[in-house]
Amino acid sequence: MKTYIQMKVLRQMIISGGAVLLAIACSNNDSNPPQLSESDLINTWNLTELYTENGSATTTVDNMPISVVYTLTGSNFNQQVIFGDNPKTITQNGSFTLTAIYTLAGISQTSQQVVNEVPNIAGMWSYQNNVINITNSSGVITSANVISFDGTVLKLRTSLVQDVGNITVTDGDMFIVLSR
Repeated sequence: MKTYIQMKVLRQMIISGGAVLLAIACSNNDSNPPQLSESDLINTWNLTELYTENGSATTTVDNMPISVVYTLTGSNFNQQVIFGDNPKTITQNGSFTLTAIYTLAGISQTSQQVVNEVPNIAGMWSYQNNVINITNSSGVITSANVISFDGTVLKLRTSLVQDVGNITVTDGDMFIVLSR
């Protein structure tokens, strides 16, 4: 029963995707950084793509570590992210479907959930050195690296290293594509 409960918690954490979404920024070693200014960000953006790479998590059951490998993929996008100016606020509205595929002990499971609000994507924003920082109402700072920008499409990457209770998301990157 304890394993079932912990797996249910892990599944919920992975499905909500956001618990993982935008946790700690990874470094951007790109020799040709994207040419993006703060004024480029101020707009209403449509979420057009969301996926993870190299996702893994661990938890402990009866003093034994358990590892899970996962992928998250978004679809059915009807989600907007709005970067405001004066004050520099970021809000969102709409929804999308998040599909999680996770593998434990060689057995894969798939779950889907409609996501109406991505955690930590509301508050005040700032932009510097190709990193967007979002500070929510609790003072938690969430960061994402700008991977590319072509004037209409913005691609972001964030690292998924985070603790959620006794579950640790130990590796992985999430990629978010916005268009206007």
